Amino acid sequence: MKNSNSTYGTGNLFIAFAQAVAAHTKGEQELAQAMGTAALVMENGGDEEQVIAALLLGHVRLRQPAHVSRIHRQFGNRVLRIVLECGLLMPRQGNPEPVDSGLLMDHLAEMQHDSLLVSVCSAIEGASRLLRALHAGDARYREASHRLAAIGYYESLIWAFSKYPQIPYKALKDVVTQVMLKGG
Repeated sequence: MKNSNSTYGTGNLFIAFAQAVAAHTKGEQELAQAMGTAALVMENGGDEEQVIAALLLGHVRLRQPAHVSRIHRQFGNRVLRIVLECGLLMPRQGNPEPVDSGLLMDHLAEMQHDSLLVSVCSAIEGASRLLRALHAGDARYREASHRLAAIGYYESLIWAFSKYPQIPYKALKDVVTQVMLKGG
């Protein structure tokens, strides 16, 4: 892990993990993505609250006010802000669609650095999962239009994140390059 001054001993990380497990009732794929994102956040120097936010990103997909208020009550303003800021960039139900680059840049410009780190780690994990799906011959990506839409989504994120060199966007670029070679 990079130089992080964070401690991970508050117990909140365990609570967030339990909530992530409960939220991902559709199966282990979504839980694995949350865990992979959280691991990338830790590896890139994220603190405990950023890791918690990474675990809870799936709650935003559910769009239920009860989840939002519970996150605020249990983990505080910062975790909730990171979850909400990052949640706006997440593809709906694993189906990435092209992103309006102007809206994306506006949104990123308003995000704080802690949210940018969690967001790029989520994108890296998502692109890595897409690459594995392409290698496995996943039926969802046999249709060229769906495959190209997914690639376009991640390409737009590379372009947008490249404006913020303090976050590990190059890792996203590396994975998306592999995706383009496999699925392009």
